[in-house]
Amino acid sequence: MSPVDWGIAGFLLALLIGVAVYLGRLNKSVADFLIAGRQVRKFLGMSSGTAEGLGLASIAATLEQGMRNGFALIWVSMILMAYTIPVFGILGFGIKRFRATRCMTIPEFLQKRYSPRLRLLAGIILAMSGVLNMAIFPITGSLFITSFTGLPEMFTWGPWTLNSVQVIMITLVTLAVLFTFLGGMVTVVVTDYLQATVLVSCLIFVGLRTFFLLGPATIHKTLQDNLGDAAFNPFQKGSYGWVWIAWVLLLTTFNKLAFAPSVQKMASADSPETARKMELLQNIFGMGMRIILLLIGIGALAALGGPAAGESPDLYFRFAAAIHLRETLPMILLGLMFAALLFSSISTDDSYLLSWSAIIVNDIIQPIYGKPISPKIHIRLIRTVILLIGIFLILFGLAYNPQESILDYIYLTGTLIGGIGISVFMGLYWSRATSYGAYAALLTCTLFPIGDLVGKQWVGKTYPFTPQQSGLISILGAVVAMVAVSLITSNNSTAPGWVDYGEKLREVEMQPKGEIS
Repeated sequence: MSPVDWGIAGFLLALLIGVAVYLGRLNKSVADFLIAGRQVRKFLGMSSGTAEGLGLASIAATLEQGMRNGFALIWVSMILMAYTIPVFGILGFGIKRFRATRCMTIPEFLQKRYSPRLRLLAGIILAMSGVLNMAIFPITGSLFITSFTGLPEMFTWGPWTLNSVQVIMITLVTLAVLFTFLGGMVTVVVTDYLQATVLVSCLIFVGLRTFFLLGPATIHKTLQDNLGDAAFNPFQKGSYGWVWIAWVLLLTTFNKLAFAPSVQKMASADSPETARKMELLQNIFGMGMRIILLLIGIGALAALGGPAAGESPDLYFRFAAAIHLRETLPMILLGLMFAALLFSSISTDDSYLLSWSAIIVNDIIQPIYGKPISPKIHIRLIRTVILLIGIFLILFGLAYNPQESILDYIYLTGTLIGGIGISVFMGLYWSRATSYGAYAALLTCTLFPIGDLVGKQWVGKTYPFTPQQSGLISILGAVVAMVAVSLITSNNSTAPGWVDYGEKLREVEMQPKGEIS
């Protein structure tokens, strides 16, 4: 990269930090810090959600899938959209009811619906899953950026010899912690909006440039020669297969009301209807960005080909697209793309840091402490936890040895919270759902994913289950456990804690808009 490109990225980053510092003055309460005072409108929320979903690790994962599987992931996405847009985006299934509960976090709802002890267990599982889920982000992002910028593995700075990947990883974590420290959800939402503008503009331009430089014929030939029919059919041998697709479909469903960063933005919406519209717009926009990223990954495959003999396919596919971008983008555009990649890392990591720290303080520390915490100490505790999570992310990145694709890792750690999503949906819609059933779902959904992650670190790829098998068994087992145990323990009657939030929602929707909170 030229000094001009470094200068462009540095200037845009400094500008964003300045905005974050200014926005930090707007926080006046814990509600402001955690959910922006419930005043987020649909387009601001959509942009923030888009930026959160387009993290650097997600970009690297989708580019990797483009090189490994071509356009097959698009058909998986189309299947998901055909289901999620009408159910969640149009009908607002679960989403509007949860917003009507006025809960700030998922475990808070579980306490209202089931029991205080379940809130604590859910908080522990959410925190463990969430921190593990994002733990791969800094190391993956730093490896991608190192490949993108062409930095040497080691460099000298004064009397020290430093590792480029480690320095970038520490920088990415520090920036995310800084943005979250400065102003909580207010800073996160507004700066995510600005970051999304730069990021999406760059990705669309680069994607269209890739398409017109290669042409449809070259793209089709590249995929056919390298991947065959599996590049276009996700059910074809060598592609994703029905087990992977079923796992992702179920996980997408239940994690709508389990994945804390998304739910926290949902709770920040100014009304249940706004929460639904945010979900609809994010679904449609997210699909478009996934197509663009897959196209860029396919362009990298066309330009660079597959891995050389003796080269690790896993390592090659993870970062070959970064090398392709570095070698093909002109000056200035390269600097803008670098800034967009930095922004994509910050916009996801700061949202996640805020969400998981809120879960740890609100749903683990506070219930154990058992007494009200003053707003000043509350925010100070959240900031302390954010800092501790940041330190863990750095230590994890130094020790982690990847045994699966980036996407499989993200989905597998996300499966840990599937039981929580099942409990939330059942709690909102089924009067006989009991706390015992919820306990069974939560515990069932943690066994196989933990076994998969830990087992592969010990025995490597000889572990007997694939990520998709572990994930699907976990989700289906948790659904069966929730229903069976609830039926046994409810004694054919309405479970304690049941509230008809459908009726509550109708009451909320009848209020004048300015009075909805």
